[in-house]
Amino acid sequence: MTSVDPDTAKIGDAVVATGENLDKASVAKVYLTDGKNDLIVEVLEQTATNIKFKIPAKAAGRMAVMVLTTGKEPQLIEQPVKVLIGEAAPPFVPPPAEPPAQPAPPA
Repeated sequence: MTSVDPDTAKIGDAVVATGENLDKASVAKVYLTDGKNDLIVEVLEQTATNIKFKIPAKAAGRMAVMVLTTGKEPQLIEQPVKVLIGEAAPPFVPPPAEPPAQPAPPA
C-alpha cells in the first residue's frame, strides 16, 4: 500500500487504501493495528489497486493498515501507511436561550 485517503478519519468513516495487488485473490482480510491491538475492518469495496474499508468502533489514535494475505501460507503484513482516528463529533446542541433582560426597578 502506498496511501490512505483520507489519512484522518472518525469511527464509521470510509477510508480508501491505494496500492498494488490488493484484490481478493491476494488480500483475504484487512486490519488496523496500533502494534498491540489488531482490529479487523469491514471491507466495503476491493479491487487490484484499492481497498475501501470502514473504521471500526474500537479504533483510536494513529493506526497502521495491516493485511492478511491469501495462499498456502497466509501472512499478516503491516503496511507503511497509517490513519489517524479521532472520536466522532458529538451532535450539536444549541445553548439555552438567554432570558430577556429585566428593566432595573425604579429608585
